[in-house]
Amino acid sequence: DLVYTEGSLPEGSYGTATLFLEDVRIATNVRLFGDARALGTRVSQAVRDRVLGDGRTWLDRAFVVNNWYISAYEPVSDSFGRRVGMLYVGYLEKPFAETRRNAVLAIVALFAVVALLATPLFLRWARSIFRPLERMNDTMSAVEAGDLDARTGVAHEINNPVAVIQGNLDMAREVLGPQAAAVQNELALIDQQVGRINTIVTKLLQFARPTEFAGYMESVAPADVVADCLVLVRHLLGRARVAVVREDAASRYVTLNRNELQQVLINLVVNAIHAMPDGGTLTLRTRDQDEAGVAGVAVEVADTGKGIAPEHLERIFDAFFTTKMEQGTGLGLSISYTLVARYGGRIAVASEPGRGATFTVWSPAGPAA
Repeated sequence: DLVYTEGSLPEGSYGTATLFLEDVRIATNVRLFGDARALGTRVSQAVRDRVLGDGRTWLDRAFVVNNWYISAYEPVSDSFGRRVGMLYVGYLEKPFAETRRNAVLAIVALFAVVALLATPLFLRWARSIFRPLERMNDTMSAVEAGDLDARTGVAHEINNPVAVIQGNLDMAREVLGPQAAAVQNELALIDQQVGRINTIVTKLLQFARPTEFAGYMESVAPADVVADCLVLVRHLLGRARVAVVREDAASRYVTLNRNELQQVLINLVVNAIHAMPDGGTLTLRTRDQDEAGVAGVAVEVADTGKGIAPEHLERIFDAFFTTKMEQGTGLGLSISYTLVARYGGRIAVASEPGRGATFTVWSPAGPAA
């Protein structure tokens, strides 16, 4: 009771203690078969060598008489410092091992139950994330078949989980507080990707329902819009080492939404910059040009990049078609074409591999401002 207090051992186990003279038990409560004390029996050779031979404590499982015990052996020395025996304490291993095994099994069973209960919830959550992606795939097929209204529904479906992601991200920042600094890069990356998804959704909606995005129309000098675009992409031009050449010869105005024309031209300019990763020359021209007896203005965006492959030219304005697999959404040129066509204009492209590409935006002329 002094060594093994009540409740200190697993149920079914019992504590033992032994005093050895050399390696022989001279006092013990370890029992032999028939419940006789194991007096006169000897310790195992491994324990003897470690404790009596090396003078070190043994803390390990050991085979004691007829069973495995969790054991501790300590050398006993006389007044001259000579090791003359050992003191042993230990308890039966089997009940302890069973208790440990039962505890592990209980924990595993608990995790299994939690997993079984959580799996339907996880699958339901996963479906809510992947369902919009599946619908987007279906929508792409529908668009190719001519169903234009299908695009709007999937865009709104994507907006819902994106809003949840953004809301939870903001909440995570608030809950983490100063600790959010440790994962700031990861949080910023999520922000960027959520923003990219929102941009794609906006483009998809704009492509699906262009009339809903129509803005205020006014008389615009194309050369002024070109100048505004260059200011907005100045950082890209400098980083890509692209020189700009301007040839402004247009005297006419066009009647359309200024921001939409700017959006079209910026898209063409950015595409041209991407086509010249090693630098080059970007040429922007404006000129008066009549087509089919209609007075108009043409804006050219020409680059000295690698050009467009012939097999890509016929699909260049198709929705979701892109040659920039890691960056593009395949909607920029398609939206640009739709915006210009809404005002009675058109976009044409001419290119030869290795000799750059030229995009021409033609719009009917309108009255001067």
